[in-house]
Amino acid sequence: MKISVNVNLNKLTIPIDFEKAKAYFTKHGVDIEFTFKQVNVSGYTSQIVTVMGGGQRYVVFGAETLVPITTSDVNMFVFNQYEWATPPGSPFPLKSDTPTGSCFVYQGKPFVVIPFYGDTTNLIMHELMHALCKLANLKGFPVQDFMDTYYLNHQPDNTQSNFGQQWVRLEAFVKSQNGYKYFSVAEVSKWGLKPELWAMLDKAREYAGIPFRITSGLRSPSQNASVGGAEESNHLTGEAVDLRALNSNEHFLITKGLILAGFKRISKKYPTHVHADISKDKSQNVLF
Repeated sequence: MKISVNVNLNKLTIPIDFEKAKAYFTKHGVDIEFTFKQVNVSGYTSQIVTVMGGGQRYVVFGAETLVPITTSDVNMFVFNQYEWATPPGSPFPLKSDTPTGSCFVYQGKPFVVIPFYGDTTNLIMHELMHALCKLANLKGFPVQDFMDTYYLNHQPDNTQSNFGQQWVRLEAFVKSQNGYKYFSVAEVSKWGLKPELWAMLDKAREYAGIPFRITSGLRSPSQNASVGGAEESNHLTGEAVDLRALNSNEHFLITKGLILAGFKRISKKYPTHVHADISKDKSQNVLF
């Protein structure tokens, strides 16, 4: 996901918060590429909104019309709230320890506004979750936005929090972004298999009708030796995969799916997994 970040006022440096947010999304299978640009926006409009459990807060509107909208998936405006004047005559201070960000669709793509106030990591992550939901809906994946329940909002790794429940709703969309129906960006990055093997596994998973849990993919020579792998193992080239199979039914369904997807080399001799590889220089059409 490419995000263009317009940073207002020269005194605002890029905080580590963006790197923390990037690491969080990467962990959940969403690769983010931030591009930062310095801007100096002075014209804006503001309005008071009521935030659940948070009282009245200013949300800055209008910045989207004053910064360049790029071809990125998401555009963002970040301003330093301590350098942003309270609108004349307002009885409410703009500065807050819990400022409110916003996310909306502008020119056919999500636009995010973030008031910088110190450790802004959680707010960045919260608004980018909104953006991810909007992207999903714009691309034909009907996803309910659960973020503004604010349930355990400061525990993004808690599966019961608004973050955790939102990831469940976003699963199909996230997996679709790397070209595979059943495997996420994080899985592809973790296991290091060749693209041809991933494509065949995706088809096999469809035919098998049960989840594929990968237990081994690409191995370094030392990793291969530590598990007793053969010296010429296709795991060393990213052309082999092991899939967990804990009973005879799982062995049968996985093997069936692999065969229907075009695998020519499948091993069923292991009690806890099924091995498959796409070697072209070893015996073909074998169950070994």
